[in-house]
Amino acid sequence: MTGNGALQESAQLYTMDSLRVEVARHDSHESWCAYAIFQSDGSQLTLGLLAVPLMRTRFPRGAITQIRDSMNVPIKTPEEIELMREAGRQAASVLEMITPHVQAGVSTGHLDRLCHDYIVNELGSTPAPLNYHGFPKSICTSINHVVCHGIPDDSKKLKKGDIMNIDVTVKTAAGYHGDSSMMFIIGETIQGERLSRVTQECLYKSMALVRPGVRLSELAQAIEHHAKANGYSVVQDFCGHGIGAGFHEDPQILHYDGYAPEADIELAAGMCFTIEPMINVGDYRTKVLRDGWTAVTKDKGLTAQWEHTLLVTETGVEVLTARSDEDLSFLASS
Repeated sequence: MTGNGALQESAQLYTMDSLRVEVARHDSHESWCAYAIFQSDGSQLTLGLLAVPLMRTRFPRGAITQIRDSMNVPIKTPEEIELMREAGRQAASVLEMITPHVQAGVSTGHLDRLCHDYIVNELGSTPAPLNYHGFPKSICTSINHVVCHGIPDDSKKLKKGDIMNIDVTVKTAAGYHGDSSMMFIIGETIQGERLSRVTQECLYKSMALVRPGVRLSELAQAIEHHAKANGYSVVQDFCGHGIGAGFHEDPQILHYDGYAPEADIELAAGMCFTIEPMINVGDYRTKVLRDGWTAVTKDKGLTAQWEHTLLVTETGVEVLTARSDEDLSFLASS
């Protein structure tokens, strides 16, 4: 446990078969949770702390997630919004910088060092993942069946036919975070290219809905509907998140239709969060490897992810991590 150690009112409720798992959020900036497991008759089995604080919240498999309206969703001030714009711009610039270096024969360890040096020496900022609860590198590189949190490695060289997600989070000198990820196709792979395209479309379709008054479930439904219409599944074990001075803040952004009615909060101007759908060719289920970080598809099928940091404005959405290669003109009419 970190921070002041005071547990807030329960912010999540999981239901799984005959067990009820009640989770109390510890700190809106961290992923540590306290939990209690109960039998269906209400008798308590155990009480403890979640042992693996991942960079995105990881839900129990098969869980029905309820995120209560009482969660502490920060509304950014005008001053904070300007700081978030700079953080988002920096995160986007890292992905733009690294793009020409992503090619067959290059190791993910080399890509990590290039990003680290650029963030520290060119931007004067910090790579937020580095040493975050022990994560050993500055970016995440997730190849083929790796869903997220892949650890860069000098021995892991890209080859033709690979698909890879690079996930970057920058913490600026002012202390604010910008978080974004994108897919890279190494050579040619028809299946990988289609999956990557549909996953980006899932992100864009949800982004187009962002405006005050829209509920979180509407974003999730748009993602899940488009993924399933194309024969794919949506990862349920990881989610998007609020972002600001904290790497992870409320709200938690599900990418599938898992919100209970009482948990389905409305968006409001000034909220900042990420949408980062993870879409699989096969089954939606995942598992985490022994390193405690690398999440993979359970059936070893391909997976893809795209991510942006977003600001809810009075009339719609501002994409804080927009890259110069993107055509976001569809948002003008959203």
